[in-house]
Amino acid sequence: MVAKKNHLDYSSVPTTAELENNSNQKKYTVNRTSKGDLVISKIVCGLLVLLAMILIALAALLTYFLLPYCPNEATPEALRKAVVKDGPARLPRSIQPLHYRLQIIPFLEEGNFTTNGAVQINVNVTESTNKIELNINDIEINQHSVAVKRVSDDKSVKVSDQKYDNESQKYIISLAESLKEGDQYQIAITYNGKLNDYMQGFYRSSYIDSNTKDVRWIASTQFSPTDARRAFPCFDEPSFKAKYTVSIARPSNMTSLSNMPKRESVVVVDRKDWIWDHFKETPQMSSYLVAFVVSDLQPFRFNSSEKLFTIWSRRDALEQTRLAMDIGPRILSYFERYFGIDYPLPKIDMVAVPDFGFNAMENWGLITFREAVLLFDEKISTVEDKRAVATVLAHELAHQWFGNLVTPKWWDDLWLKEGFASYLLYYGVNFVFPDWNILTEFIMTEVHKAFAIDSLKSTHPLTFTVHSTDEIRQMFDPISYSKGASIIRMINNFLGERTFKAGLIKYLHTFTYSNARRDDLWDVLTQQAHEDGNLHDDLSIKEIMDSWTVQSGFPVVTAVRNGKRVDVSQKRFTFDKSFAEDTLWWVPLSYTTDLRTNFDDTSPKQWLKKETGKNFEIEANRWWLVNPHQTGISHSSFFMTSSLWIASLL
Repeated sequence: MVAKKNHLDYSSVPTTAELENNSNQKKYTVNRTSKGDLVISKIVCGLLVLLAMILIALAALLTYFLLPYCPNEATPEALRKAVVKDGPARLPRSIQPLHYRLQIIPFLEEGNFTTNGAVQINVNVTESTNKIELNINDIEINQHSVAVKRVSDDKSVKVSDQKYDNESQKYIISLAESLKEGDQYQIAITYNGKLNDYMQGFYRSSYIDSNTKDVRWIASTQFSPTDARRAFPCFDEPSFKAKYTVSIARPSNMTSLSNMPKRESVVVVDRKDWIWDHFKETPQMSSYLVAFVVSDLQPFRFNSSEKLFTIWSRRDALEQTRLAMDIGPRILSYFERYFGIDYPLPKIDMVAVPDFGFNAMENWGLITFREAVLLFDEKISTVEDKRAVATVLAHELAHQWFGNLVTPKWWDDLWLKEGFASYLLYYGVNFVFPDWNILTEFIMTEVHKAFAIDSLKSTHPLTFTVHSTDEIRQMFDPISYSKGASIIRMINNFLGERTFKAGLIKYLHTFTYSNARRDDLWDVLTQQAHEDGNLHDDLSIKEIMDSWTVQSGFPVVTAVRNGKRVDVSQKRFTFDKSFAEDTLWWVPLSYTTDLRTNFDDTSPKQWLKKETGKNFEIEANRWWLVNPHQTGISHSSFFMTSSLWIASLL
């Protein structure tokens, strides 16, 4: 939803000269009538200004809470424009894709904005079935082209029926005989698609050439979360990882990009001045990470020794890519050292797309950006623009490990990639700009953003069941991004950086090129914490963290000191006082005092173990501070009966 601007009549507003010539300085002429001047006093004027400011603040709050969310922007245009159909049914698990051979021709210069495509999918049958179910959306299948054969002997399997299921965005192929468990088959399909204008799937974008004033067309992709099915028939769920060999046809005056480097380019036999670009095979990856771009955008490298990174933009904007080209390789190298795992692809293309619905998309090997968050003009851009380039770039590069290398099995654990990318971006930016002290911004930027949403009755848990495309899109909000990042920061603090980092590295190695659920992460972190002696043997990370991931909200923790004893209690924080819920969390309690001053020691001294309250002794004379640096994601209030120190709220 786009908020409309108010149309105001400025004809009655006084000019600067009128205000300056107001001799008594106690009234402003705001309108002239036949009966004389209408005046208001300074006091009334001040009250009106105050009222206007309050109304603006209320409008801003309503806009913030009611509109969808993507990082660094209130309402992604892609979510506003996308044509979404509800589809509750998941694909069956009886067939697993192994490899896609995709050929696609986008028609941009003809002006009809369509595509011709052909796909061959090699699959493994894990359970005998006489049906093949694929995801499609806004695609026309050439039914006469659909063919199924067994790979081992090229034996064809007769297709008995084909039908669309528009509600679930599926194409169902019924077979005359069952596919046998353990055998591999090939599914071949040709089809026609559309280069839509709402920035989902394979879509069209454009810009105006500054020299000729001509319109220049671009075809680009945005497949996350459920729109690869708009570009080609596929198993469009994150757990169906496969390898992809992509071929793109293009006019000879344009270029094409995909996830991998080009293997070769050959002339299209039946189309004059057209080229087929054949790309190398990808590693195992989810369908939402496949990407391709056809355009006349220009490449630029500022460092001849930098072979991994290339940035593409309009020719006029090439100079504005210097910042991204400078910090991108350094942030990537930092993450390689942090995880102890090299970036696994041979290249990274970063593309500034004129029309892009999100800030950026982490497609493996081909990261696409909205122009405003990749381009930086030293002459006119602001410090905030520079921060946006750095943070978005670091976020997308963190995804190369959390999301691309290891992918959530399903969208109910979206925070496993978005929460980690939102958390790790602070480390990446801090590495290239240590003087920014960006780590100190985390509480206001992430924790309090999560609080704002999570304190509402309408909030949702970090992990909850989603089926339809609508429900999946709604997961992309501050809960998945900011609350996800906040609980990750909390885990780091109560486990310690060494244990936490070792656990993450073990998790990435264990599930490389595969999928994971949150319980997989909990198991690995528990094992590492037990090995390091940082967690009691009869306690698991799952037991602690399920209270933060599978239930909504967060606690306000109250600590009252009486002498040496401190009484602590927890209660869910909510703005809706009529909404009462007895939710309890595992809350790490850290503190520092005037007798043992150490504000950097945020390790928990006590735990509220999913209990309403407890008490313990503390050594302090004049002052004590609960939850330093707010590493436990709870509001904390602490009170002291002595007159030497009064309560505070964190």
